[in-house]
Amino acid sequence: MNVASIIEFFESMIKSTSMTNNDAAYGAGMAGGPFDLVLFFKKPQVIIRIVNLLFSLIVFASIATEASYKQGTCPMNNDGTACGYGILIGVIGFISCIIFLILDARFENLSSIKIRKRIVVSDMVFSFAWSVVWFLIFCYNANEWRKTSAEIEAKSEAYLIRISLAFTFFSIITWVP
Repeated sequence: MNVASIIEFFESMIKSTSMTNNDAAYGAGMAGGPFDLVLFFKKPQVIIRIVNLLFSLIVFASIATEASYKQGTCPMNNDGTACGYGILIGVIGFISCIIFLILDARFENLSSIKIRKRIVVSDMVFSFAWSVVWFLIFCYNANEWRKTSAEIEAKSEAYLIRISLAFTFFSIITWVP
């Protein structure tokens, strides 16, 4: 590879990303086009959001439906904070996925580049921050589960806590922007 081919490569990259009448701003096409539901659900970003939505649902539902939690005690070392944080983070993640799915659906019809930029930047910042939050919750809940007595771990409902821990870990990976 010589210097001329490297310069040509960068010039072609600049030309392909420059704003002309036919180009897109912040990953969207021309505003006002028809909404294609099939094409929308084929986008990788939408698929990841749906996966995040399901993971969040699994995390908070598996903790909230565990029998001892319904009776007022948290199976993770009797630490109500661990269960509460897991449910809270799962619910907020679920709601934020719905909000970002709606924004993704509306994104194609936004004509303002400033609004598109704000959506893209807020999505990236939130996704990174939420990935960090999932990591912290995973560490905290895994530590509390490690301290749990063997008799609680032997209960038939303990698999729900293990599921929540697994999907909390998976959420760390899927929320990375």
